[in-house]
Amino acid sequence: MGWYFTWLFFLIAITGTIIWTLLDRKGRSLEKLFFWFNLYLGYVLAIVVFGYGIDKQIPVQMRYPGAVDLLTPLGEQGRFSVLWNFMGVSPGFMMFAGACEIIGSLLLFYRRRSVFGALFTCTILTNVVAFNWFYNIPVKLFSVQLLLYDLYLLAPFASGLWSFFFREGASVLITQHYGFQIKWKQTTLQAKLMIIPLVICALSTIGVYNRYRQEQKENLRCRIYEVTSFVARDSLPPLLTDTLRWKGFVLDYKDYVVIYSMQEKTDWYHCDVDSSEKTFTLHDNPDKTTWHQFHFEYPAHDQLHLTGKWKGRDVSIWMKSLSMDSMFLNKEKITLIQE
Repeated sequence: MGWYFTWLFFLIAITGTIIWTLLDRKGRSLEKLFFWFNLYLGYVLAIVVFGYGIDKQIPVQMRYPGAVDLLTPLGEQGRFSVLWNFMGVSPGFMMFAGACEIIGSLLLFYRRRSVFGALFTCTILTNVVAFNWFYNIPVKLFSVQLLLYDLYLLAPFASGLWSFFFREGASVLITQHYGFQIKWKQTTLQAKLMIIPLVICALSTIGVYNRYRQEQKENLRCRIYEVTSFVARDSLPPLLTDTLRWKGFVLDYKDYVVIYSMQEKTDWYHCDVDSSEKTFTLHDNPDKTTWHQFHFEYPAHDQLHLTGKWKGRDVSIWMKSLSMDSMFLNKEKITLIQE
């Protein structure tokens, strides 16, 4: 579906270009249209890059590795997970990357600094595209599209930039500027160009901050439990060949739970918690006949007891929570001088 969608828009663009060329064979001057289109494209690029930047500046895009990520062996993780965890484990570096994206986007809004902003943003987007392609991040085509926007904005200044950077020559990076002759129209345009991006960026910042607060609350609910007793009529010993017994139980963020079998295989479920009935309902598909419901209780602050059915058998599961403090890598002290 994604490929059909992409090719459809590509064909629409090609068709539109051919029709425009045929209708405009007289070759009228398009300098004014070129200016307004570049202005629009620059604002679109700036707003999108700002959104990605604030997502990192308030560290939510790459959240700190969850309990499941920390328990998963490196060799079993995909390149996407490796990169996400690499960024998430160091909020400081993620915030630095976000600050760079925000600076680039703000420079794009300012016409007199837009060329420098496009150059600055080009270096950032090139790095983003490389990450997305070589670490198999899903937004490959979209990141390339943003980079092409940026290169398109720099194209009119290619000769001057080449002369400045590679021939040590003087360059003048000036383009024709258009506006309205009527004062109120020009004032209205300037107000819109300031207010609309400001409102969009403010709403984006507020939304990201709310996500950050929500994720902090979700992180507090994360727990890792080791199964100490698994009773199905009789108490089952922790044998690696047992296909019924659990080895571990993880309450992850966003109300997900992960059950670890004795063979370290994982079963992911969404967990609906009913505090009044004291039940966990685990499900991974719409068929309610496959859902699992357990009654829970906390005999002690570090213990969890579940009773219910698992694979058609009545079970009673006793678990003890494990400390997660030792798993948080960002508590490692950064030293300036070390051997």
